[in-house]
Amino acid sequence: MIGITDVKNPYVTISDKTAIEGRFLFEFGASILNTNRALATGALQDMLGMLVNPLLFQLGIVTPEKIFALLKDLIKARGQDPMKYIQSPTNDPNADLPKISAEDAIYSILNGYFPHGAAMEPLDQHIQKLQVFTQTPEYMKHLSPGSQQLLGQYAATKVAEFQQLQQKQQMMANAQQMQQQTQGGGQGGQPGAKPQGGNPPPPQGAAGNPPVNGREMLNESLPGAGGGQHG
Repeated sequence: MIGITDVKNPYVTISDKTAIEGRFLFEFGASILNTNRALATGALQDMLGMLVNPLLFQLGIVTPEKIFALLKDLIKARGQDPMKYIQSPTNDPNADLPKISAEDAIYSILNGYFPHGAAMEPLDQHIQKLQVFTQTPEYMKHLSPGSQQLLGQYAATKVAEFQQLQQKQQMMANAQQMQQQTQGGGQGGQPGAKPQGGNPPPPQGAAGNPPVNGREMLNESLPGAGGGQHG
């Protein structure tokens, strides 16, 4: 199995086809979405008109993320790069990446590759699954030293993403609180209301965590961390 030296680039250039060994099974499915661009564009436009409906949004049947995905497909069907024209409704920088589970990421690492993609499950659950793996000696013994390093580097990137997410959520909460205070400022306050002031509490969670390398555990303050023996 061919590994990589630059973990920032998950792609590998293979100069000799004999370096690839194994048996592979591929399945291809044809539809108007991948065989006829004109028909695909028409179908996606019909879907857009059907799904962009206030009632569907109110019922939760359609979400901004789903409309974002539909618009991406529509722009792709026109032969253009979607990210030049639209952005994720959550301003997620990884919105255009493929979604991978923690199991997918671990499997990629076991084969010597740095995982490429955004977390499929909520980020705290993704990190928790990585923690369970690192805290289980029976699992860790299957990793080579290089794979252990890849796992540590990947875990560190997800911890950093979790920090940024918590900080963003805290900033939004502070902004909402400030807006409520501003709107209620002319009403003389409410009886028994607690005085506001002081610095907002710092974001809770993974701030200050050192990078995780090899079999080192993630910070126990993260969701689901319960300590345990290192492999």
